[in-house]
Amino acid sequence: MQIKYSEHPDGTSLAYRHHSASEQQQDQPGLLFLPGYGSDMDGTKATQILTWAQEQGLQVTLMDYGGHGHSSGRFTEGTLGQWMDHARHILETITSGAQILVGSSMGGWIMLLLALEFPQRLCGLMGLATATDFTSRLIQPSLTAQQKQDLESKGEMILNYSSLPMTQHFLEESVNHLLLETARLGKIICPVTLIHGLQDSVVPWQESCQLQQELGSDLVTVILLKQGDHRLSDSQSLDMIIDHLERFYAGNL
Repeated sequence: MQIKYSEHPDGTSLAYRHHSASEQQQDQPGLLFLPGYGSDMDGTKATQILTWAQEQGLQVTLMDYGGHGHSSGRFTEGTLGQWMDHARHILETITSGAQILVGSSMGGWIMLLLALEFPQRLCGLMGLATATDFTSRLIQPSLTAQQKQDLESKGEMILNYSSLPMTQHFLEESVNHLLLETARLGKIICPVTLIHGLQDSVVPWQESCQLQQELGSDLVTVILLKQGDHRLSDSQSLDMIIDHLERFYAGNL
């Protein structure tokens, strides 16, 4: 599908793919996929969801944050707040009608922030290895002496689980968006599905269980996949994602 661009007020050219709903599916909610830290809309989960939604005739939108994938900008200049604003921009200017958000890892954190801001537009959430507050809950407590030194001297360090850099500015700015143990999540009352792999070595599966406890929705489903890892891109995980998207729509079809 052709990549299009939307100009954000901050000067970033945001890349996205958008498929409009068929005439038969005009009354169905659309899907907006929010990728993780350093990931983009060309990933396995994003393309699988795009293909499925197109086959169903549903509205679906994929996007890249600034500094990711096909969008302009430097990755190391981004912050969680900026990338959330980029997702907000796509939600407001490209999608139409009610939406189901699918957030992967950090995208799950952004998904929750948008759910608090747009409760009237969002009718469902799906978190995939959701990394809520991961900077304060997972990154900061596990910093090595070398990483702390790099942050102080260079302003950035390399993550333990990948070759991606993370800046001191990103860590500091993310504090403005913390959700767990703040009571804010109690305001989210739409149906939520959280899928997590028990083999996830990046974001422990217990994080999804903690999130489930704090969400205000009475309809929160947590699925733990015995062989799933953080990527959730194996065939079993992908099948589970699509299966539960179908369940989201079952009440609307």
